[in-house]
Amino acid sequence: MACPEIVAFLLDGLDFEVNGTNRATFENVSLGGGINYRPTDSILAYAKVVEGFKAGGFNPIAATRELQPFDSEESISYEIGLKTELFDHRLRLNFAAFLQDRKGTLVEIQDPLIDVLELGVNAGKVRNKGLELEATAAPVEGLLISVAAGYLDAKFREFEFGDDNFTGNRVPKTFKYSLSTIVTYERPITEEVNLFSYASYRNAWDGFTDNDNGHKMSNPELVDIRLGVTSNDGWRVNGFVDNLFDNRYTTLDIAGTRIPRGTYSPGRTYGIQVSKEF
Repeated sequence: MACPEIVAFLLDGLDFEVNGTNRATFENVSLGGGINYRPTDSILAYAKVVEGFKAGGFNPIAATRELQPFDSEESISYEIGLKTELFDHRLRLNFAAFLQDRKGTLVEIQDPLIDVLELGVNAGKVRNKGLELEATAAPVEGLLISVAAGYLDAKFREFEFGDDNFTGNRVPKTFKYSLSTIVTYERPITEEVNLFSYASYRNAWDGFTDNDNGHKMSNPELVDIRLGVTSNDGWRVNGFVDNLFDNRYTTLDIAGTRIPRGTYSPGRTYGIQVSKEF
């Protein structure tokens, strides 16, 4: 611990210089399998079960030796879905439903003694369940529209830390609803030059920054646009605007209520790009 004398002075004599050795070994064999069924050439149904594993480790710094190590995380996931292509491949629809149980889930907390320290701890049990829908359409030549929507219900089924009981709360830094849309259009201007345009919209709703579910996450709503030309010999020139409506949403780095802190997203950014493929 750097400068233990200064820290002890600031914390009324508390000496938390930690000396000792920790050692751990993690081993795992994860299995998975699935089945596909294709009733027609344009429809694929599937189901799969997959195990997951994340090795444990050590917090770089902790006020007590007991909070330095954290254990491994294990999961088992179930998923069913459909993949379809319709109208002579002009419309693609994909649907998936999933359920995941996680044990020993690694989450962030603030050190009980030193608020400025961020620690990883095992949160007991977490259950994730949700739906995903993707659609891609090419209604006319050169136009491509893609939409993806998601629903995620991620909750602590078992998580107690010290005197705090987070059981039943939503897992922080996860949004319940999400949506993204991309529209591109390209058409020839001459035999050598093509005009292209691009627009995207992304947003998410209903998420929390902390294990207490006391602080809502900002909506990360972003609109990006591109307009330019490409040539058959590899040149590309386009103007762009990122974050068109200058949404300065916040991204918090710590899931806690005592010292919430974070950063603002980049504001509106625009410019011109010129590139050449060789």
